[in-house]
Amino acid sequence: MNPALQYKKYITVIFICFLMLINFNAKAEYPYQVLDSLCALQRSVQDTAQRLDVLYKIYRMHYNLDSVEKYAILSFRLAVKSKNEDQIGNSANVLGWIKFQKKKFIESAKFYKITINICNKKGNLRGEANALSCLGNVYLCSLNYEKGMKLLLKSLQIFSDLGDTAMISSVYRGIGSSCLEYQLYQSGEKYFTKALEIDLKNENPKAIGRDYLKLGLCALYSATQKDTAKKSLARKFFHLAYNYTKENNDFIYNVQSAFHLSLMYAELAGYSKNWNYADSSIVFFNECKFLAHNIGYKNYEENFDLPHAEHLMLAGAHEKAYEILVNFSKRKKLSYSQYETLSKALELYFHFSKDYKGWLYYIESSDHWHRKLYIEEYGVKFELMSWENDLAIRLKEYEKNKINRNLEIQREQIHHELLRKIMTYLILPIFFVTITFIIFYIRNNRLNEVLKKQKEKILSANNMLAIFNDEIRERSIELETQTKEIKRQRNKLASINLRIVLNMEIAGRLQQSVVISPDSLRKIFNGAFVVWRPLDTVSGDFYWATEIEGVKFAALADCTGHGIPGACLSMLGTALLNGIAARINVKTAKASDILNKLKTRIRQSLSQGIPLDGDEVHDGMDISLCIIDEENDRLSYSGAYRPLWTIKNNSLTEWKADRISVAIDQDHDGDFSDNEMKLSEIQSLYMFSDGITDQFGIMDGKLLKFKHKRLRNLVEEIFNEPSICQKQKIEQAIDNWAKDTPQTDDILVVGIKFA
Repeated sequence: MNPALQYKKYITVIFICFLMLINFNAKAEYPYQVLDSLCALQRSVQDTAQRLDVLYKIYRMHYNLDSVEKYAILSFRLAVKSKNEDQIGNSANVLGWIKFQKKKFIESAKFYKITINICNKKGNLRGEANALSCLGNVYLCSLNYEKGMKLLLKSLQIFSDLGDTAMISSVYRGIGSSCLEYQLYQSGEKYFTKALEIDLKNENPKAIGRDYLKLGLCALYSATQKDTAKKSLARKFFHLAYNYTKENNDFIYNVQSAFHLSLMYAELAGYSKNWNYADSSIVFFNECKFLAHNIGYKNYEENFDLPHAEHLMLAGAHEKAYEILVNFSKRKKLSYSQYETLSKALELYFHFSKDYKGWLYYIESSDHWHRKLYIEEYGVKFELMSWENDLAIRLKEYEKNKINRNLEIQREQIHHELLRKIMTYLILPIFFVTITFIIFYIRNNRLNEVLKKQKEKILSANNMLAIFNDEIRERSIELETQTKEIKRQRNKLASINLRIVLNMEIAGRLQQSVVISPDSLRKIFNGAFVVWRPLDTVSGDFYWATEIEGVKFAALADCTGHGIPGACLSMLGTALLNGIAARINVKTAKASDILNKLKTRIRQSLSQGIPLDGDEVHDGMDISLCIIDEENDRLSYSGAYRPLWTIKNNSLTEWKADRISVAIDQDHDGDFSDNEMKLSEIQSLYMFSDGITDQFGIMDGKLLKFKHKRLRNLVEEIFNEPSICQKQKIEQAIDNWAKDTPQTDDILVVGIKFA
């Protein structure tokens, strides 16, 4: 080939890589497009080092386990061929993790050993300790607990010397997992709690989600059938784990959290006969299956027979459910967690069928007691190994402080010698002091008579105090009676509060099912984001969006009040907007037409509940509504007390709203006005409720509101950034402003970026 053409081709490849990196930074919201581009690029890159770099980015970014394994194997083979030790170690470490997730422990151990050798050769202590910790977990899952624990404790020692608290937390989590597998729940809870404390201090949300999942398993497996407190605690931990893992895209742990929530809600439905729990169980199960399929988590799918069997029990198909559970129990090499989950499912079956003899036979025929003997042996050895590790750390600390202790001993000897000399020279002064004391003693005898008279007065005063004590005792009896009454009232209030909390949770689920999700909003508007912080579990603020015949609608509303009353109005508003949008001519509709119809429907709905002799009602909502017609290059806006902010030519414009509320309000009535603008000239638009501008914060010792000006300045700073960055910065600004000041109202901000 002509050298000039070859050089030109090489420059072209570098330029493509550069464009891909820019595209990755500029369009972080489209990871699938970036992955597809990188996968296509790695096939065309000729330079080995560049191809290894592209493969590394692919398997680090990919979410599907099979795809991660595929590209990691390609990288490993190419790195071995080119003798690139850094990439051999990186790809071997990832392959060890993949094989571990797929329960191929022998292959996993092989790859982790390669990583350990390379890190040891390179002097990479942190990488070596991380691989040792992972290899220890592999041995523990292979039931070689002695070797596994030694490796975990060795890695813990290295991380302690390096001061790497994040990795210390990871090792604690591995040790706790081994305790969980061998039924040492108390020890497991201790290590998971240590890990959680470190991760909360380091603000590591991904690790926090994993800690909550493991703590939930400890509480669940150690709970008996009637131990509702532990089961409630386990469910709380699983919910926290589910939220953290979902927000941080920790897919594998998100699948496990959803799986255990599905099982717990199914059991709750079975024992309490509350079928709302059954709905929750099915929702979590479907989400678990969908995510596991998407990420290629095929190993975990074998557990899905258990919730499926419990759902069949709830539907009345008991025999079919029992057949599934029996087939599951016949599988080879069930882990303890699978065995424990199966036992709880069988316990639910025998509860439905009332076959208590069958339950007893199952317990006697299982290998539970044999496993327990093995657990006791493991527990003794585990405590011994932990004690030896703690002793080694103490000996090391002792050696470090040995010199300081010797210096302290020398200082103490000098101090004692000085005291001895002082005492020697003080004997004579002490003699004179003694003589003086005797003289004063003789004089004090003369004062005894005076003291006797004072004593008599004190006795008289004591008699008076005794009388006062009797009165105080009577008052104490009255206070005790009042205290008992207060406790009774407090218990009554606690019961009422519990009912309110449960009602709020139900209302929250209902509202979430009605309001469009942020993911669905982004399907309509690619550059959309939502900042939604209800004051209570439910919110009086809501947002609405839909697309009909290519025309898009978006609205943000602030209903009267907050909590459950506000949430009821928000659901009414959502339903009415859906009905109005479905009946109008979307090609000619104006935003003001929709608001006028909405005001009429709201009045008709709310007027039915007004008593004839009652006070005037002002319930309703303030709203900002837009119609986006991309085909006709048109944006129509109308507002009721809520403005619209648009970005045009990198400048913010505020469109004022009408001072008319969507409510029964005779003082402020009339038709809404309409604002038309060209959509092609608009870069972004923003709608918000008054919750963010009315949020209090402390500045210069004064309690002030956030106000429109501060929000406007913030939007003008961030409107050019990607939507996800804008969302993060708005939330950060709210947190930095409020700090310890409590939230006073629902907060809702919706932003849509067009360019």
